[in-house]
Amino acid sequence: DRNFDGKPDVIRDYDATGVVERSSSDDDFNGQFEGRSRFRNGQPDSSEVDRDGDGKLDYRAEFVYGVLTTERYFNPQSGAQVKQVRWSGGRPVEASIDRDGDGTHELYAYDQYGDLAGNLNMKSSGQPGK
Repeated sequence: DRNFDGKPDVIRDYDATGVVERSSSDDDFNGQFEGRSRFRNGQPDSSEVDRDGDGKLDYRAEFVYGVLTTERYFNPQSGAQVKQVRWSGGRPVEASIDRDGDGTHELYAYDQYGDLAGNLNMKSSGQPGK
């Protein structure tokens, strides 16, 4: 009970040796468990969130040896992936984003501070590159 309201906010399932295998979480404390995580050898393997409770995935994070490697964001109406962020060394390094909803993803780089640095699909002239 993370917010001390008397209701469970996280439920974890453990194997016979006491190592966590999966968990469910109510991260907005509304009584609905919108988050699900899976663990491998006690370390995070994947995490999924259905923020609006409609049964469709809104967000997914993937981990290797417990370290975040990929985040995926989905359109709440269509379920289509609208953004994917690749992580390395604890920071975002590259994103594939469908900013205008046309189904085409543009590739962006992140700078050393985790801010979007530029569109990798554009030539220096500002025209789309091939």
